[in-house]
Amino acid sequence: MHTLNALTLAEKIRRRDLTALEVTKHTLERITTDPNNCFLDTTPETALDAATALDAQLERGDCPSLLAGVPIAIDDTILVRGDRCTAGSRMLDTFKAPFSATVIEKIRAAGLIPIGRTNTDEFGVGNSGDTCWHGSTPNPRDPAATTGGAAAAIASRLVPLALCSDSIGAQRKHAALTGTVFLKPTYGRVSRFGLIAYVPSAEQIGAAAANIHDAAALLNIISGHDPRDGTSLPDTSEPPITLTSRNGLAGMRVGIATDWWTLSQQPDTLRRVSTHLSELDARVQEYALPPRYANLVKLGPLALTVIAAAEGCNNFSRYDGLKFGHRPQTGTSLDDIYFGSRSEGFGYEVKKTILLGSYVLAQQQYEKYYLQALKIRRLIHQHLTEALQQFDCLLLPVSPTLDRQKDVTAGAKPSLKDMLCTAPASLAGLPAVAGTAGIQLVAGSRGEQHLYDAWAALSG
Repeated sequence: MHTLNALTLAEKIRRRDLTALEVTKHTLERITTDPNNCFLDTTPETALDAATALDAQLERGDCPSLLAGVPIAIDDTILVRGDRCTAGSRMLDTFKAPFSATVIEKIRAAGLIPIGRTNTDEFGVGNSGDTCWHGSTPNPRDPAATTGGAAAAIASRLVPLALCSDSIGAQRKHAALTGTVFLKPTYGRVSRFGLIAYVPSAEQIGAAAANIHDAAALLNIISGHDPRDGTSLPDTSEPPITLTSRNGLAGMRVGIATDWWTLSQQPDTLRRVSTHLSELDARVQEYALPPRYANLVKLGPLALTVIAAAEGCNNFSRYDGLKFGHRPQTGTSLDDIYFGSRSEGFGYEVKKTILLGSYVLAQQQYEKYYLQALKIRRLIHQHLTEALQQFDCLLLPVSPTLDRQKDVTAGAKPSLKDMLCTAPASLAGLPAVAGTAGIQLVAGSRGEQHLYDAWAALSG
């Protein structure tokens, strides 16, 4: 069963060749042999109950969605009522969610089976996959390197699907390193209600899967307006992603983002992908930054770092050992609780984020750093909007050094170089898809259909 992709597995469950209960039991059994620390916890009782209920529903001839019965992993930053949710941090090691995120409600209504929580960088800070309080997750394709728990679980064929949040581009990089797919939607297309926040203005819950068809089907389920999320896009008549692959890419305009590929050490990848696109009848054309935007490549990661630190510092202030967070065993005064809680509960990368965020938000530095970062963000959004009036999507590398996986070893910390290629889509709130071959495609707002069409053709 574990060799089947999500849509194929769901079809077999619909036809009653398999039952949801059989699939769930098989998945839980395989997770017990997980050698890569992909899962922090599983929820066998609720998963088996949900599978039993779905089987009864299917017997009555009622199928709630195309992915009904498929087990799905949940990133440790997404709340599931009654389950422990730590965001990969000691600070929340005993925290149990009082409610479920909107995306959890949606997948349950669609008949998917949440199976457990996957490992993640602490509060999403970093993109190396090794800053989690619960230990790092080795990359199944390269055990010397680390990656995210969701991507590793899919690559290991423990689960066919996962929900996880992408803020600075970590999930896109994990997908590329593990040979899986991550589809990041337009900012606001998927509700963030119930997501433990790191960079609220940039992060977005997306779909991780073994292929683009499964990822797009999952994105269709979790998309939609949510009145509980103030950043949620309003209801529109825009249809969901059509899951029918095009016969070639005739008429599609793809721009090769030469400024980012110049920095990349993957010339063979670019040549191979651009040739493949041309063979599929896409109109491929190189695109260079206009002179007025010439510095945006290097300034993007800097701006994202400053914005992420500022927003992260603000979000992490709620964890003080009183209402939320780890409380130290020693100390009786309020100062002792504050100091002990945050010094023991937070890891090194989170502490660095708090210090940098406090600095750039200080009255003396606010205009010098934070406001300048916001201006750069606006310019990046303006540039990409202009570029995507000429093209349906832009082709970028995921990381300048992705071909050299040994450089991304255990213990490696996030760097500006890691964000050179992922920062633009994050800052502009645009949809992107990344995965096998170390490439990513970025489309205009609500342009997920273009991403699906192009990626499905490339991987077909």
